[in-house]
Amino acid sequence: STDDTASQLNKSFPEVILEHHQTNKGFGASCNDGVARAKYEIIILLNNDIIVDGPFIDPLLRHFSDNKVFAVNAQIFQRDGHTPGGGLVRGFMHCGLLRLRWAEAKKAREHGGLTLYANGAATAIKRDKFLELGGFDSLYAPFYSEDLDLSYRAYQQGWVVHYEPQSQLRHDHSETINKGFTSKYITLISKRNRILFIWRNIRSPWILLQSTFWLILRGFSALFTLNVPYLQAFAFALSRLGSIYRRRRADPHIRVSDRQILSMTSEWVEHDSPIEK
Repeated sequence: STDDTASQLNKSFPEVILEHHQTNKGFGASCNDGVARAKYEIIILLNNDIIVDGPFIDPLLRHFSDNKVFAVNAQIFQRDGHTPGGGLVRGFMHCGLLRLRWAEAKKAREHGGLTLYANGAATAIKRDKFLELGGFDSLYAPFYSEDLDLSYRAYQQGWVVHYEPQSQLRHDHSETINKGFTSKYITLISKRNRILFIWRNIRSPWILLQSTFWLILRGFSALFTLNVPYLQAFAFALSRLGSIYRRRRADPHIRVSDRQILSMTSEWVEHDSPIEK
């Protein structure tokens, strides 16, 4: 932080342990350092662009009596407090990439259930499971998809992520990122990380084959149409194949298949807008 946030925290909340970095290490690394220093069983991740209007923690904590629970999401609205902004999310494969959709219909959002990933902006996470998985992966640095990746790896180990509609927050989506990076760079990282997620996590040979087909098709299309942003993102992703290979080899045994994960987190269906993650 370049303002006086640190001094204000020390002054107003001296009991709070402040993890201070000399340089901006990005979302994932900062969260990892904070969780490592924490001493409690359950961690609450809360971004600085989250607006808390009332009690939200207790409804989240109730779910952790089940040892299979990795994390619990709150119901998130946009800044206006009415427009849906996440919390209950499903995923499906489309043209070789994982597409995400959050529930917009009130009927879908008012019931709890499983959600595909723990939103790093506002979620409760079991600390020991977070550490066992190695926390947020630096592969995706500086931002985007770390929370999706971590949650997917949790599902692969047989753990789950719940959505709790009684816990409600407001979120100015990507406000901090938009202030620190150009829109061109944000788009590049978003496209790159969507490719990296597939290569890093998907184990189904059929899904990987389909993804490879679509990536090659997109590549040829980008060459003919001079779609430079896509070509840059693809080249950027290719440069990390070695890191992905080493991570996949070091992964623990996969207990739950890709199709099972996508199926169990897609019980609700509605027509809505995809999330670019």
